[in-house]
Amino acid sequence: MGIFDSISSAFKKDEELNHVDELFKKEAAALFSYLEESVSSLDNPQTTLVPIRSFLNSSIKEQKEKLTLTYLYVEKYLTDFSSDFKGSKEQLRGYIKQQYPHLAEFENFALIFKEQQLQELLLCRMFLLNIITNIGNVLGNSGSSKIQNIKTVVTNAPHSFSNNLNLGIDIKKPKNFYDWSILLKKLSALIYETFADKIGEKAAFQRFDDEYQKLAENYINLNSFKVIVSLLPEELMDESKIGTLTKNQVERLLLKKADYFEQLTEQLSQKNKELEKTQQMLIEAKETAEQASQAKAMFLANMSHEIRTPMNAVIGMTDILRETELTKEQLNYVDTISKSGYDLITIINDILDYSKIESGRLEIAEQTLDLYTHLEEVLYMLALKAHEKSLEILSQIDSNVPQFIKTDPVRLKQVLVNLVNNAIKFTNQGYVRVHISCKEHNPQKGQVIFTVEDTGIGIEENRQKDVFKSFTQVDLSSTKKFEGTGLGLTISKTIVEKMGGSISVKSSPNKGSSFTFFIETEFDKNLELEHPKPSFDKVKACFGSHSAILMNDVSALFESWNAELECVQDSVSLETLLSSKESFDICFLDYNFLQYCDEKTLKKIHDAQSKKISFILLYPLGSNIDRKFLDQFQKRLTKPLKRSELISEINDHLGRAGKSQDTNVDAPSNNTNEHLSILVVEDNITNQIVVRAYLEKLGYIPKISNNGVEALELMNTEKFDLIFMDVQMPLLDGIETTKEIRQQNELFSNPTIIALTANVLQEDRDKCLNAGMDDFLSKPMKIEELQNTINKWFPNK
Repeated sequence: MGIFDSISSAFKKDEELNHVDELFKKEAAALFSYLEESVSSLDNPQTTLVPIRSFLNSSIKEQKEKLTLTYLYVEKYLTDFSSDFKGSKEQLRGYIKQQYPHLAEFENFALIFKEQQLQELLLCRMFLLNIITNIGNVLGNSGSSKIQNIKTVVTNAPHSFSNNLNLGIDIKKPKNFYDWSILLKKLSALIYETFADKIGEKAAFQRFDDEYQKLAENYINLNSFKVIVSLLPEELMDESKIGTLTKNQVERLLLKKADYFEQLTEQLSQKNKELEKTQQMLIEAKETAEQASQAKAMFLANMSHEIRTPMNAVIGMTDILRETELTKEQLNYVDTISKSGYDLITIINDILDYSKIESGRLEIAEQTLDLYTHLEEVLYMLALKAHEKSLEILSQIDSNVPQFIKTDPVRLKQVLVNLVNNAIKFTNQGYVRVHISCKEHNPQKGQVIFTVEDTGIGIEENRQKDVFKSFTQVDLSSTKKFEGTGLGLTISKTIVEKMGGSISVKSSPNKGSSFTFFIETEFDKNLELEHPKPSFDKVKACFGSHSAILMNDVSALFESWNAELECVQDSVSLETLLSSKESFDICFLDYNFLQYCDEKTLKKIHDAQSKKISFILLYPLGSNIDRKFLDQFQKRLTKPLKRSELISEINDHLGRAGKSQDTNVDAPSNNTNEHLSILVVEDNITNQIVVRAYLEKLGYIPKISNNGVEALELMNTEKFDLIFMDVQMPLLDGIETTKEIRQQNELFSNPTIIALTANVLQEDRDKCLNAGMDDFLSKPMKIEELQNTINKWFPNK
C-alpha cells in the first residue's frame, strides 16, 4: 500500500469514528434529556438529577465511560424507588432499545438490554476474561497454556464449545444458558487454583477482587449482577476478617450468604413439595377450575347481555325501517345492516359456547344453503370497508359448482367473513377476491374449494406456519397498526377441520396472500332442478371497466349463461362499438370507467339509450356519485355485483317477469284481536319502540312500563293477559317484579309472564322460570318468534 493510500485509509477511518461519535453524542443527549424529564416530574428528584446533568455536561470520552453506571443509577431510582413512574425496567429498556438503537448497541452498554439469563452469562464471561487477560508471562508456559485453553472456552461461550482442550476437569457440552453458567463456575475455580499455585493466594485474591470492583462500579444495579458472587473464591469470603472487609466485600459476603440460604430454603421447600405434591396439585387444580369456570361464566354472561341489548335495538329498528318507503339502494343498506346484526348475534352465541371449541366438541349444524346468495351476503357485509380503501371486492364461482350445498351456513359464513375481512385489513390497493371451485367425488357429494386472494402486504415464508396459532399476527409490528386479537384464523381452522376439510396459505411479501380451504359437502340436486341456471343465448351485452380482473369474472359469468359479452377498457373502444352495425342490447358501465369518459362519449351513450339500448351504471356500495351520472343513468347497480340483480336487469330488458323479492318482514297470520291485553316492562327506550312496533304490526296495542315499580302500579288499575318482562331494570328488576306478581296473584289475576332478556345462559333461563315466569325469549328476537310465543300461550287469540 502506498503512502497516499495509507493517508486516505486513515482519513476514512477518522471519518467513520467521527460519524460513530456523532451518533453516540446525539443519542446519549436525547436519552438523558428524556430521563431528566422523567425524573423531574417525580417527587424529590434532585439527587438523581445531579448525575444526569453531570453526564450531559461531560465530554464524549467521559460520557462513554460513565454511560452504563449513570443509566443504571437513574433506572433504579425510576423503577425501584419511585411509585409515580409509569413503567417497569423491561418497558423502559424496550423503549430505549427502540428509540436509541445505536446507543443500545454501544460496547458494554448493550449488555443491559439482553434477556436476564444471557445477561448473567455474558457478565460471567466478561468477568473471567478480564481476569485472565495478559497473564502469560506471569504464569509461565504450562500455566499460560492451561489459562489460554480456558480463555478459548470462555470466549466462545455460549456460541460454540470444544471438549478437546486439556483442562484437567471433566466437562460436558452445555445444552443451555444454565449449563454454561455451571461450566463457567467450574472454570472460575480452576483459574483461581492455577493463579494460587503460580502467583500465591494473595495475588490471586487481588486479581479477582480488582475485576469484581471494576464490574461492580458499572453493573452493581443490574439484577443479574449477583451471579458474579458465585464465581468468587470461597477464601474471599473469610468471616474471621469481617472487621477489615471493605464495603464491597461485605456486600459480596451478604450476597453469597443470601444465595446459600436461598438454596437451602429451596431444597427444604422442594422436599416438602414432593411429600405433598399429589394432594396439593389436586387442590390447586380444583380451585383453579372452579375459579376459571366462575370467572368465565360471569364474563360471558355480562358480555352477552351488554351486546345483545343494543343489538336488539339495531336489528329491531332496521326491521321497522324496512317497512318504510325505501329506494333499492337504501333497501340494500338496510338488508346488509340486518344480516350483519344477526351474524353478530350468531358469533356471540359461538363465544358463549366456546368451551365446546376448547374441548373439541364444536357442533356442525348441517342444512341446505344457496351458495351464490351466501357468498354475496358475505361480500356485501364487508363491501363498505373495502370501498373505503378503494379496493375492488370480487367473486367468481366456477360453472360446475352446485348452487345448493349441505353444510353449516353460520360456520361457513364465519370462516369467509374472517378471511375476507383479514384480506381487506392487510390490503391497501388492488383487490380482494373470493374464488369457489368444486371437486366432485360423485354426483351427490364432493369438495367445495374456497380461495380468498388479495394484493396486500403478504406474509414472509418463515411466518406462514404461525398464522393459524392463537393470538398470532403475521407481523409483530402490526399490533398497533392492524387491530385484532389474532384468534380468527385459529377458530377458522377448527371450523374447517370439523367440516371435513383443511386450510392453507400461500403468500409472498408485498405480493399478496391466498388462503385456500375446502369442505366436504353433499349437493342438493333437487333444488338444482327447481332453480335452473338462466340462459341468455340471444342477449348481446357490453361491459366497460378499467378493472381487468372484474371483467374476467363477469365474462365467466355471462359465458355460463350463454350470453354474448363484449368487454371494453377505454372510451375509444366503447365509441367504436356504439358505431358498429352489430351493436348490443344492454350495457353495464363501471363508475371508474365513466370518470375517464369525455363529453363526446357521454353524449353517444345518451343517444344510444334512445335506441332502446339499456345502460346500467355500476358503482361501489357507499360511494358518492357525480350528479351528472345519476341524471344520465336511470338504472344503477351497486358493487360488489349480485348475480340475482344482473339476472333481473337482463330479464327486465328482455321484458320477462322476474321473480319479485319480498324484502318486508313476513307478518304472521292475520291477528288483529285487540282483546288480548299486553304489558311490556322494559327500561331501554329504543327497545320499547321496537317491541311496540312489532306488537302493533301483529295487531296488538300494548302498554309500556319503564321498570317493575311502574308495572306494579299500573297493574293495580288494569288487568293484563300477557306480560313481556325485561330482567335487568332499575328500581325493581324483572325477577323481583315477577315474584311480587305471583305472590299477589289474586290481585293481579295471574297473567302469563314471558321473560324478554339479553341474558341467555341456561342458568339465566332457570332463574326466570323459578321466579314464576312462564316462558323465555332472548334478545334480539324476531317478529316471528314473538308471534309464535303469543300463539303458544293464547292459541285462540
